[in-house]
Amino acid sequence: MRESGLIPPVRLVEDIASREELQAFADRLRAESLLASETAEFETAPFPIHETGEIVALEGAVYRETGWTLKLGFGGSYLHRARRAVLI
Repeated sequence: MRESGLIPPVRLVEDIASREELQAFADRLRAESLLASETAEFETAPFPIHETGEIVALEGAVYRETGWTLKLGFGGSYLHRARRAVLI
């Protein structure tokens, strides 16, 4: 999950019961960090039920939202940031 030369975030995992499951989890994270690197920004009208991490389709590709900014006031909008999701 390396972006802009930054160190990947630390993840605490408490629900992995075996070494094999832990290895599979680590392998999946590694694959995601290597393959899912395309980002996109898009703007929408404000929507009251909204969460970071939602999945969206943009021009035939699937993305996972990583963050957003809400512009308040008349004509306000969401500016969404998303990362392309690679289904493994």
